[in-house]
Amino acid sequence: MTQTLHEAERLSYRQLCLLAIIDKNEYDQGIGLSDLPFFKKKNKHFDEYVKGIYQDLNLMVVDGIIAMIVSNEAGPMMASGVNFIVPSKLKLLYPGDLLVNGLGLSGIASEELQPLENTLKLFK
Repeated sequence: MTQTLHEAERLSYRQLCLLAIIDKNEYDQGIGLSDLPFFKKKNKHFDEYVKGIYQDLNLMVVDGIIAMIVSNEAGPMMASGVNFIVPSKLKLLYPGDLLVNGLGLSGIASEELQPLENTLKLFK
């Protein structure tokens, strides 16, 4: 629990918003996030904003806050690397659940989440 409090202080607001989106995607039966890994996106010349979002996601994978479902039989796996991030397959791990529930991240206004969601929906 103490570690989760440290994570809450360390994470940026954008990272907290990304956790809210991952939670929303899990419980709203998918919100249309991209099912392609970053390296398969058609336009390889992404701006700093898009690269930053994927870097934030990767950092949270490395920190054990989120993971990707690679196979339904295997469950969540912590394969890191920006190029391998698949937004539709991201899942909250226990520390992510604690952050979402403890900080009430599901209460973040949809207008604040929309630009991030749109970026994670790109290149479907």
